Amino acid sequence: MTVPAAVASLLVPAHDEERVLPRLLASVARAARTTAVEVVVAANGCSDSTAEGARRSGLAHHVLELATPSKHGAVLAADDIASHHPRIICDADLELGEGMIDALVAPILAGEVLATAPRRVLETTGCSGLVRAYYRVWQELPSVRSGLFGRGVIALGPEGMRRFRAMEAMLSDDLALSEAFAEHERLVVAAEVVVRVPRTVADLLRRRARVVEGNTEADERGLRTEAARTTPADLVTIARGDLRRLPDVAVFVAVTLAARLLVRRRARKGHDHWLRDESSRQG
Repeated sequence: MTVPAAVASLLVPAHDEERVLPRLLASVARAARTTAVEVVVAANGCSDSTAEGARRSGLAHHVLELATPSKHGAVLAADDIASHHPRIICDADLELGEGMIDALVAPILAGEVLATAPRRVLETTGCSGLVRAYYRVWQELPSVRSGLFGRGVIALGPEGMRRFRAMEAMLSDDLALSEAFAEHERLVVAAEVVVRVPRTVADLLRRRARVVEGNTEADERGLRTEAARTTPADLVTIARGDLRRLPDVAVFVAVTLAARLLVRRRARKGHDHWLRDESSRQG
């Protein structure tokens, strides 16, 4: 029998995730071959059976039920009862890859960095051609390749968790958290996480509109550096590298502009509820 070489706590904030949470919980065992993992699910503001399903699975050590829908608040509540470091904050709609947790915790325990995240593997099966074109460009952007955001999972040592707890709740919490670490304090490890992207253009626009709103909030608070921004030069570089990419770049620009327009329309109408992509949340 393999004796775990490390321990960690997996914090899972979950809001109405009954369809996809079982997939995440089932993937923890293969993601942690040499790490003993304490799983804490913080169901927040749920109207479905997320908490009940987590308990029924037998794969969560602690299940919290919080009345208020707040990812930030759910992570804080889970952190309050978690026992081990590093802490791994993980979205409920992910699927963890082989040995991923082992790879995340090793550099932190070795004192090399304060925060880690895995490489993304974008699952585009069933997505429209326009959605695939958008993500072919998005995944090549310098800020997307180097930042810890947009991966759905991040591991933090004690100092990293202290920085998270010092942050205010934000729409783009993963962007703000990524920006809380200097380049030498964070690391993208070789392990992979499967990230399911929206299947339709309409759902892609909902997701990107939320990103636009989150980026605006981060800018207003002075939390987004220039390195975390996409510039026209980035897109020109991608297009020049292969002129056959021009249609993909055109789709990327069109979706970006449409998302900004959607945000402006929502602001004029006074909408303040979150837009959520449901097409990628299929169990």
